[in-house]
Order: sequence, then structure tokens, then C-alpha cells
Amino acid sequence: MPDLNSPDLPSKASSRAPVPADRRSARRAQLEQQAAERRRIYEFDQVARVRGKRLARRRRMLLWSAPVILVALVVIWKALSVPIIAGAAQDKYASSDFDGAESSFHTLQTWNVAEKWKVYFNEGTAQLAGDHLDAAIATLFLAHGLAPAAPEDMTNLPDGDVPPICAIQTNLAIAHELKGDVTQAVADSHVERMKREQIALDALGADVPTDGTAPDPGQYKDLAITTYLESEALYRKANEVRTWNDCPDDTAAAERNVEKETTAREKREALENPPPPDGGGEGEQDPQDPSDPSDPSDPGDPSDPGDPTPAEPTPSPEEQRQAELEERNKAGENEQRQTEDMVSPPDISGSDTQKW
Repeated sequence: MPDLNSPDLPSKASSRAPVPADRRSARRAQLEQQAAERRRIYEFDQVARVRGKRLARRRRMLLWSAPVILVALVVIWKALSVPIIAGAAQDKYASSDFDGAESSFHTLQTWNVAEKWKVYFNEGTAQLAGDHLDAAIATLFLAHGLAPAAPEDMTNLPDGDVPPICAIQTNLAIAHELKGDVTQAVADSHVERMKREQIALDALGADVPTDGTAPDPGQYKDLAITTYLESEALYRKANEVRTWNDCPDDTAAAERNVEKETTAREKREALENPPPPDGGGEGEQDPQDPSDPSDPSDPGDPSDPGDPTPAEPTPSPEEQRQAELEERNKAGENEQRQTEDMVSPPDISGSDTQKW
């Protein structure tokens, strides 16, 4: 049993000095401040995550709606630009600026998707009026393939109302006819060149060179025959195109094409079957009676060639070419006036009333 009266043993004293109350308060305030800061950071992270998700969702919605917005912008641009471009093209056509009208109508191919045939018809008509015949034929054929079909009964149409496909065929026929005119003019130029070559060959006489440099009228004769055949086919094609799809025919235009085809055929046949040269008939003519007043050997004949009148000077080749050039220029001016009268004007109307 321990001795209760023994003194207490000494205990180990604490090495830490007591912390003052003010320091404990400061430490507590610091810890609370750090905890509040961590809470703010956590809350900020939460808000940032929510905001990021919201922004991502908005981006996805924007991407999904971008095609719709783009289509809406295109529709708005089309609605605003097409009438302006079409009006400018019509003004250029009315002022005979056919190249400018063609360019403006060509621009509409990108925007006018509802009535594609009308865009090609307008462009082809401008090309036709501007004498770009090959381009006009190609463009009008595109319009013909896209145009609405002709009505089954043409008799019930109102007066002055022409189906679009018939209007296209009318201008297409005119393009073939004008190309036939140009082709026939080219054939005529080959004939004139053939004549000059023949004159040059006759002037050489027996001194015809054999090195291949001699005039060759036969070459231009063959070219003229081939070109006349092309013009005849174009005139026939013009009359054929006009009546496709049971469209009404233009009697005056049909007769005009037949007449032009006949002229080209007669010129071709004259080249293919030339008349025999002078003195080359089947038999010799009887000598004329000296008493015949038409006998050139009769000295009493007032038309006796013994006293010939001075002949007109033969024009030089340069003068002949200049005269031919003037004739072609006049023919081109006449053809331009005829083209403007015959071609149906372009249509830019969007209503049911057609302006053919």
C-alpha cells in the first residue's frame, strides 16, 4: 500500500507556451477565410461547368440551325436581287445592248431555280439578237428541254397566248434561218473566189506553174457546193422546228424559208451542172446571112462591131474585194434589222401573263 504521505513525484512540464487568446482568434479567422475561399472556388467551378455546358449546347444548336439560316438568307437575296438583275437585263435588251443583256440573263441562271427554262430562253433570245447564232441555238435547245409541255388542245388558248414551248421553237427556227443566211453568204463568197481563181488561171494561159502554186478554182467550187448544202439543210430545219409539238406554223416564215432553200439549191445545181462553154453545143450553127440585119459582118448594120464602143475598165481585184465588202456590210445591216423584227423579246415576268 503506497504511502499516502509521500511527496508527489515531479511531472514533465509542457514545452509549449500557452497560446494567447488573440492569436487563437486570428488563427480561427484565417481558417474560416480559407474555408470560405475554397467554397467560392468550388461554387465558381460549378458555375463554370454549367456555363460551359450551356455554351456547348448553344453551339450545337447554332450548327444545327446554320443550314436553315443559310437557306433563308439565300431566299431573301434571291427575292431582292432577281427583279433588279432581270430589270437591268431587260433595259439593256431594249437599248440594243444585246451582249450586256446576255451577260445579265446568264447571271440569273444561278438564282432563278423555279423557272429555269425562262432563264435560258431570255439568254438565248439575247444571243440571237446579238447574232451569236451557234450559242443561241445551243441555249434555246436547253430552254426547250426544260419548258413545260404544250397543251394537248391548242384551239382553246386565248387570243395572243402562246405556249412557252412554242415561243422557244419560234426563236429557235429564226436562229436556224439566220444561220442559213450566213452560210449561204459564205457559199457566195466561195463562188466569187472561184471566179477570181478562174480568171487568174485563164490569164496564165499555157504558163501554168506545176509546183502547186497555180490558182485552183475547183477547190472553192467544192467548198461552195458543200456550204450551199448546209444552208439548204438549215432552212429545212427551221421549218421543221417551228411545228414541233403541234405548235402553229407561220405561213410567211415557212414560205420565206422555202424560197431561200430554193435559191441555195439553184446556185448549187448551177455549180454542179455548169452550162457548156461557148461553141461547145452539139452542132454548129448555120452561118448568118449577110443580108440579115443582125449579122455582125454586115457593113450596113449599125451594131457592126467594126466600130466598137469603148468597154468599161475591168475593176482590179482590190476594187472587187472592196465592193464585195460593202455589199456584205449592207447585207449584215439588213439582216440585223430583220432579226430585231422577227425575234420574240425575252420574258422576265413572274406572273401568268406571258410577254412573248
